[in-house]
Amino acid sequence: MNTKRVSIAVAVSALGLAIAPGVASAADGQVGCGTPAKQAVYSTVVVPGTAAVTHEEYEWSSVSEVIERQWQQWLVDSAAMDAVYETVHHPAEYTTVVVPGLPAYDEQVLETAAYDEQVLDTAAYDEQVLETAAYDEEVVTPAYDEQVLDTAAYDEQVLETAAYDEQVLQTAAYDEEVVTPAYDEQVLQTAAYDEQVLQTAAYDEQVLQTAAYDEQVLQTAAYDEQVMTSPAVYVTEYKFVQKNGNGVRWDADPDWNAQPNNNSGGWVATGITRQGALVSAAVYTTVHHDAVYTTVHHDAVYTTVHHEAVYKTVHHDAVYTTVHHDAVSTTVHHDAVYTTVHHDDVYKTVHHDDVYKTVHHDAVSTTVHHDDVYKTVHHDDVYKTVHHDAVYTTVHHAATPDTTTEVLVSPAWDEQVLVTPATDAVGHWEETWSVESPGAAWSATGETRTVDGETELVWAAQSPGEEWTATGAYRTVEDTPAVPDSSEQVLVSAAVPAGPACEEPVTGDGATVVPEPAQPASAVPAAADLAKPAAVNELAFTGSDPTLLWLGMGFLLAGIGVSAGYRKVAQKR
Repeated sequence: MNTKRVSIAVAVSALGLAIAPGVASAADGQVGCGTPAKQAVYSTVVVPGTAAVTHEEYEWSSVSEVIERQWQQWLVDSAAMDAVYETVHHPAEYTTVVVPGLPAYDEQVLETAAYDEQVLDTAAYDEQVLETAAYDEEVVTPAYDEQVLDTAAYDEQVLETAAYDEQVLQTAAYDEEVVTPAYDEQVLQTAAYDEQVLQTAAYDEQVLQTAAYDEQVLQTAAYDEQVMTSPAVYVTEYKFVQKNGNGVRWDADPDWNAQPNNNSGGWVATGITRQGALVSAAVYTTVHHDAVYTTVHHDAVYTTVHHEAVYKTVHHDAVYTTVHHDAVSTTVHHDAVYTTVHHDDVYKTVHHDDVYKTVHHDAVSTTVHHDDVYKTVHHDDVYKTVHHDAVYTTVHHAATPDTTTEVLVSPAWDEQVLVTPATDAVGHWEETWSVESPGAAWSATGETRTVDGETELVWAAQSPGEEWTATGAYRTVEDTPAVPDSSEQVLVSAAVPAGPACEEPVTGDGATVVPEPAQPASAVPAAADLAKPAAVNELAFTGSDPTLLWLGMGFLLAGIGVSAGYRKVAQKR
């Protein structure tokens, strides 16, 4: 629309500028004699100014969001304390045990056990026994006729037509004008592809599952056996009841009710006893039995683990190069095109049957000699059994007296007595929030939160997006500055010089002579004569002149067109 209005203004201006020179040219002629001079007339044309074009901008703010993570670290308030023990030594306890002696005795000790012995009577041997005596045998083969294959059946390839090559015309020769227009071609240098890059080649690995080792297999666990050497001794208590049946009393004295005291009166012994307080505990001896182990050897166990080759996929993008091809015009001569057609040999199969001939064989008589035939007879060893009686020896054992020995009842041992118990470390968790870890001692708890980050401010006539908020501030931005009113002096009518004086010469015979017109002055003064006057309102107007009127109207239309066009453009901006 702006372009259209400017075009109209330019057209009006061009029309005015075209009319003015035309009118001036039409008026540019001879000035008649007696024409008075006229001064140039100017008009002041005011070109209105344009107001400044502005728009309002508002301040918008956007606050970014930052995700913080919660971190924690353990701070020790008081360190842990180990338990304190004191070693208390307990000496070993022994008891004396009497080992009874043994009376003298005689023992029959077996020196050699009875056994049976196999004695070789006859050694084994091999004997050659004649099974069949040698003899001669007459072997006769009767006469017969035999069909002998003379020529085996076969198939024969007989050549019918020999192979040959034939030139066949496909396309006659011709000339072709080939034109290739200029173009840019994306030449694929390397097509995009995925490459399998071998990271680790496949291999078989012998993985040791269990190393060879010798294992001590416990057959019988070590144990301590408590052997009682002396039983526990308890006090025997006797039951007494009052004669009136209201009380019961137990006492270690079986004659307690017969004692001369005031307390025992009226009590009767029931004859019932019970086990009372412990006098002496049972005494035990600890007999230690060592563990019994068997050594079992275990060979190393291996497993073959196959590791496949490990590949990683590397993607290579396609690589292109832009190649510019100029237009090419080429005359291509196409020769006649021939095709060579090869004809193979042509064969036919001729079958030949088998050919037989009869061969006669006469009877054959052959003497075959048979040697003696022996067989081997094996005789095993012959044994006889000889019995040997057992042999004994008498061993006399002398009597042994009773002996005493110290038997360990309780071995010496050290006891760890707790003096001060152990205490655990006391501390607390310290927590903080940050985007990055505050240090190596801190660990993430897994908790996160979203907090406001930095605030960004922009100026815009409309909101840049949903996350932007108006702050309330605004400003006026000038797009096009204001243009003040202006004025210019437009020539309304040009100055006209005075014409020559009119004369009427008379000839001798009284006829009037028309004088030759003097060199006329141009109606359009020189550029120097068109200088703008100091004050337009002081110009003298000598009268109406149509030529000058048309010239003024042309300039006026040109000024109005230019002013209107610029005003419309300024208002649209």
